[in-house]
Amino acid sequence: MFLTTDIYKGLTELPTSETVYNTQLEIPEEVLWTGAQVVGKLYRLTENDYPIVVGTEVFETDEDVKNKQHFINLQGHYKSETILGSDGNILRIVFTYQP
Repeated sequence: MFLTTDIYKGLTELPTSETVYNTQLEIPEEVLWTGAQVVGKLYRLTENDYPIVVGTEVFETDEDVKNKQHFINLQGHYKSETILGSDGNILRIVFTYQP
């Protein structure tokens, strides 16, 4: 038989909407892009004022995307690096293939 104080104690220890859980068991790794995502980014190249470098290929115009996108491994994974100028604006984005 339970005492009412035991029941009350059990209810007060239940999680509520005010309970916040923050569990992080490992250091997050850098997110990699798939080759397909990189190509998608290239197709939005004209929205940006900076070149995108994939491996050794530089993409600055829509014509570059049409002529050179076949160099990108669509199933591959790429690490991205954003190069900033001294004013804080983006100079270029570099995608490096990760084997």
